[in-house]
Amino acid sequence: MPAELQAELVRPHTTTVEFGVEPAFNTLYSLVLLNYAENISGVDPFITNTWNALSAERRHNNRLVMEGLHFAVMPIRSWKSFDEYLQDLTATAPVVLRDRLLARLAYPKPDDAAHNGHPEPLIRIESLLDKETYISFLLDKFNRDEIDVALEREAHDYFTDPPRMHALILYHLQTMWREFMRAEWQRVRPMLDEAVDAFRVQEFGKANALELARRVTLHEMTGYWEGLVQRARRLVLIPSAHVGPYLGKFSYEETLWVLFGARLPEGGGIESSALTRSELLVRLSALNDDTRLRILELLAKREELCAQDLITLLDLSQPAASRHLKQLTATGYVRERRRETNKCYSLNPERLDETCELMNRFLGKK
Repeated sequence: MPAELQAELVRPHTTTVEFGVEPAFNTLYSLVLLNYAENISGVDPFITNTWNALSAERRHNNRLVMEGLHFAVMPIRSWKSFDEYLQDLTATAPVVLRDRLLARLAYPKPDDAAHNGHPEPLIRIESLLDKETYISFLLDKFNRDEIDVALEREAHDYFTDPPRMHALILYHLQTMWREFMRAEWQRVRPMLDEAVDAFRVQEFGKANALELARRVTLHEMTGYWEGLVQRARRLVLIPSAHVGPYLGKFSYEETLWVLFGARLPEGGGIESSALTRSELLVRLSALNDDTRLRILELLAKREELCAQDLITLLDLSQPAASRHLKQLTATGYVRERRRETNKCYSLNPERLDETCELMNRFLGKK
């Protein structure tokens, strides 16, 4: 069994934390974000503009490659450039990509605490070559609401014909890179380099990996994220120009790559118009909506409200409420906690104060 797919025993260990631009992971996560352009708010306009520019066929292929064939596409190490990643992908035998995909599905997820120390696959890898077994396995392993059965059936048709799968992946990634992503990468690369350089010289004292991740990403990193960080032996923090207030991740072996909205470290004495403007746009985007402002207004008057309370008070659909609350939570204006089976929310006034301070700094008022 590949070592990276074994769920490790929980034991004390030191996590090495690094900062990197990571061209391959950065570009691929932007391609992942395209699939959510119509369902989430607050990502960089490049994502929505690019999605709108894609034909129906390109959109479908992006979902097929980045979702259905996800584990065949994801890098297993860092690359200096996206071109080098594409060259390696081109040289990789199609059957190797297929086996990599199946192995990463068959073994327990690294963040699955229930399988810590479990050395065996959840299912025999060769049995996943049967389409109905494959679909049943996906429905059992993942949230059923997240599985597009028709898409997964099509993905199965591709990975059971490895040369055909390889050709699709290469054609899609090469054309998306050439027509959309390369110019954008050249535009944002200097800003990302600046962010990485600033964080590399920042003093974090004796903060452990989890504390450092919280301070860098400005996310609480509780629950699922806390488990991921604590299990990793190497954590790479990657500024992204496109992810907005959200977090992205990739993992392989004992390395966890986490993407966060590009910004400068707080109190670092470094000023950057481009990075400060980028961070402001993310924060102000969450406030540029009447429904989200009304949510904040209600939470300012109540100590806490659950999702259903907000749905009733504002006459929202469940998907709309979820979308708005996700953006407010990701931006930090709202705190989320579980109360029995309900998700409940409270205002985070400190983040509102921080946004005002950031605006003043940007305008040279402080």
